[in-house]
Amino acid sequence: MKAQQRQFASWIIGLLLLCLWTSSSMAQEFSVLRSSGDAAVIDAGSADGIQSGNLFRVYRREAGTEKDIATVQVTHVLFNMTRIEVTERVGNETILQGDLAERIEETSIQTQEESGSSLGYQDYSPGLSQRTPAQQRVKGVYLGPTAGMFIPLGDMKDVFENNFGYGGILGLQFKPDLDVSMRFFFTAKSTEWSIWNLQLLGRRYVNERILFDFGYGILYPKVGAAALGSGDILLGFIAGTGYTFPAGMNTWIELGVLYHYYPNFGDKVGQFMTIQGRLIL
Repeated sequence: MKAQQRQFASWIIGLLLLCLWTSSSMAQEFSVLRSSGDAAVIDAGSADGIQSGNLFRVYRREAGTEKDIATVQVTHVLFNMTRIEVTERVGNETILQGDLAERIEETSIQTQEESGSSLGYQDYSPGLSQRTPAQQRVKGVYLGPTAGMFIPLGDMKDVFENNFGYGGILGLQFKPDLDVSMRFFFTAKSTEWSIWNLQLLGRRYVNERILFDFGYGILYPKVGAAALGSGDILLGFIAGTGYTFPAGMNTWIELGVLYHYYPNFGDKVGQFMTIQGRLIL
């Protein structure tokens, strides 16, 4: 009787071990929490064994079938959240919230490379192609505070002087490599003078870190005892460059220089620079 019990127990333990092995060897399926098309966040992280550089297949279930969307690579891992970027697409599909992600095992990749196949993707390459910060940002809309230095140039130096200022930015990722943003910047020296500056700018990324800003500016300067009162509103042009780098999964820091040109600054030309640091959230 005891021998039969031991044999039964060993069968149960063996069955449990087989189930555990089978479940661990099965592909894990994760969901896309949010996406900007070329970048997304899935609901799994280091707690699920995900590491930076891992490859995933993203697909969509439609009418009981699976539709391949893209191959992606992990770029940033938190405990329960992972950021992924597209390396290869299937057709013109983009990743959407609710799509599913399945890890691609290295053995599968090696086999496909040796056989010349590519999971159905053309020109498959396991290396992550460089993406611009606009493509890397998961949020299509972003905002943040700004602080920097106002530096007058030319005739403006006769009235204004270098001074600290502050402001903010509200941006929209209009295209993968084009942002459109509205910004404001304010600086004042007691009651001697003040400047409000509204900036309507487009942005192009030269590479993954260097950016170029261009657009229009609306200037509201005031000089004298009523420096914070009413004054003329001027229209001008703005161009500049900057450098951006990630400070977290959804946070970026930007350092930029803008040149402001106002052709109708009284009977003169108004010119100044702003050197700004921005926190993009």
